[in-house]
Amino acid sequence: MGGPVTRVDGALRRAVADAAEGSAGQQRLGLMLYLAVTPASIAGSIVIGSSHGSLPIVARSAVLLGAIVLLARRPTLSRPEMYLLFAVLPAVLPLSAAWVFGARGDAPFYVAMMSVACIVAAVYDLGIVLALDALDVIGFTVVQFHVQSTSHALVSSAFVACAVPVSTGLIYSIAREQRRGRVELQTLVDQLPGSVFRFDVGRREMVYVSPYVEQLTGRPPEHWLGAEGYARWSSSMINPTTPDWEELGRAGVSWQNQYQWRRPDGELRWFRSITRIVEPHIVQSLVTDATDDVARAEALDYEQRRYQTLIEQMPAVTLRASADGVVEYVSPQVEEQFDLSSAELMQLLNSPDWLNVVHPEDRDRVAQFYARERTAGDQSSEIEMRVSGRGNAYRSMLVRRAKLDDREGAAYFHSVIIDITDLRAAEARSREALAALVRASEEEQARLAGELHDDTVQVLTAVLLQMQRVQPEHPVLADAAKMLEGAIERTRKLMFELRPEVLEREGLGAAMARVTRDGPWTRAEIDITVPRQSDTVEALCYRTLRELVVNSRKHSNAQNLRIGGREAGGRLELIVEDDGDGFDPLNALSGPDADLHVGLRTVVERVRLAGGDVDVTSSPGAGARVVVTLPAEPRFVGLRSA
Repeated sequence: MGGPVTRVDGALRRAVADAAEGSAGQQRLGLMLYLAVTPASIAGSIVIGSSHGSLPIVARSAVLLGAIVLLARRPTLSRPEMYLLFAVLPAVLPLSAAWVFGARGDAPFYVAMMSVACIVAAVYDLGIVLALDALDVIGFTVVQFHVQSTSHALVSSAFVACAVPVSTGLIYSIAREQRRGRVELQTLVDQLPGSVFRFDVGRREMVYVSPYVEQLTGRPPEHWLGAEGYARWSSSMINPTTPDWEELGRAGVSWQNQYQWRRPDGELRWFRSITRIVEPHIVQSLVTDATDDVARAEALDYEQRRYQTLIEQMPAVTLRASADGVVEYVSPQVEEQFDLSSAELMQLLNSPDWLNVVHPEDRDRVAQFYARERTAGDQSSEIEMRVSGRGNAYRSMLVRRAKLDDREGAAYFHSVIIDITDLRAAEARSREALAALVRASEEEQARLAGELHDDTVQVLTAVLLQMQRVQPEHPVLADAAKMLEGAIERTRKLMFELRPEVLEREGLGAAMARVTRDGPWTRAEIDITVPRQSDTVEALCYRTLRELVVNSRKHSNAQNLRIGGREAGGRLELIVEDDGDGFDPLNALSGPDADLHVGLRTVVERVRLAGGDVDVTSSPGAGARVVVTLPAEPRFVGLRSA
């Protein structure tokens, strides 16, 4: 990853970067630059030549030797030692040599002096910079007045007195801003919820680790520095992915990685890193603890897989569509029902011709439903439609749709399509069976009514006429004739109830008004507002209400009777209530007294067979209320909306 020039450049960059690590790093940088500039001034003197022999060269060589000895013995300098090394010795010793031998022939020395001043200004604090500037200006001024004319000395000294502080001050201010920026950057790095690593991939050496590493690993930054720290870190990584550093360096891109890492205490953690090559061989990474994120991701993935398994095992098709109606997901069960794959059905539903799969008689209703749903904002709704399925045969589908909001606040629709073809067929068969049962019952009751009219009533009427004819001769027959007359009247009422022609002519309300004429009650209220139903449903409603009224007539001793009826949501609701003696519903339907309430049990069985339900509310002394619900079946049946 580069030749010798590149390695030297990298070493210099690292040395400059060390200055950001505190006062010790600044001292190392200053010493290195000082030891580089001073030999350059000595070499310049030798090349150019000194007009006064070798004494100035020896003096500067002595200063250089002293700096080397001081650095070898004291890697970390105190403040007085820093003043001595960077301010006093560089200024006093060469200037004293110039006092003796003159300053004109030693230009390299002054170049070196200004270089040292600039170095100090770039690295050290204001006190050392001011001391060096003052000594430089004083020494230069003394030499100038010693070897030059007064006017020349005044001009040159004034120029130096202005130039040296201005140049070093400018360098010092720039360096201070840079140091301040480095401090702010370091503070930001230290506060990151992760640790910053800087390492040399060529030498396999960790050169910097931010303090947060102690929270990640339980070990301080010093534990991970150097070649040993690099080895410790690498050995703790489990099945890491090794990148191609040269390729990453050429591409200049960041590399993200996630891996398991074993802490010194044996605990396994998941780490996530973002790595970038910042200079040749030098790589910088931000490492964060991703253990909780991985656990949440695994839990979310498990829940998603469980949810998907549940969705794909349901005996129904699941769809997801965006707020504007674009279908984004179809579960695989669709192939069983529509003979299409999920992708094919999505393509069909997202095309302009999607209504072609709907039965022609249902298309307008379905289109209006979906247009209304997109704008109404209802949370849930459903519709039943006939859809072309396997073999181009139409099947009945119930679509249940819910409008939901995702985490970003955007709306989407979740739909479940349930094939209810078999259910509707079973309901049709049940209705046919019930209709056949009701027809048979009605025919049987009509036959009984006919026999009562043609036989029993005729015979009873003939007997009554005979009794009335002989009554003057046998007065004892008067009571019997009256009883017989009442029996004939009751038989005629029974004939009507068995075959109520008014039910066919005027409807359920008129028929029930006839049934409730006689009873213990003083007031009977009829409030039936249901539209005319099919013969089967109307006959079933009449028989049910009649049985309940007869029960109330026989057992309730009620003063008030109310019969109500209405239609809502495709269902009929019929109510019979009285203020009579009441009873215990549980005992009446399944207890010891169930045999005394055969009529009520017959009502419950008949209604449930028809797909309805019966709710009985009563207690002794509190009257009774019976609510019957049945599927509606209007006489002129159109397409029924779910």
